[in-house]
Amino acid sequence: MKPSEFFRRWGEGIKNLTPRQQVGGRIVGTWGSIVGLILAWVVLLSRGVWYFSVVLFFAIFLQVIGLIGSYQQYREQIKVESQMQTSLDDLKKQLEQEVK
Repeated sequence: MKPSEFFRRWGEGIKNLTPRQQVGGRIVGTWGSIVGLILAWVVLLSRGVWYFSVVLFFAIFLQVIGLIGSYQQYREQIKVESQMQTSLDDLKKQLEQEVK
């Protein structure tokens, strides 16, 4: 597959993602980032490079804050989708009753 074909397919795939899927992907990526930063932090502390480990500590902190926000957004999207489905079901019932 040529790079242009890959990027074309990738772009089409991104357009078809739901917002909940996008947030889910962000959550998975953030977890990977947190794990990598923690490993780097442990290695730096074990080698005695404490001054750079301070920077990594705050980067981990910011990633965790972002993860919390993503989880909140994910839960809210599930609630909204549930409410939308309930409204759609109610509307279908009303239309069926009017047709009868």
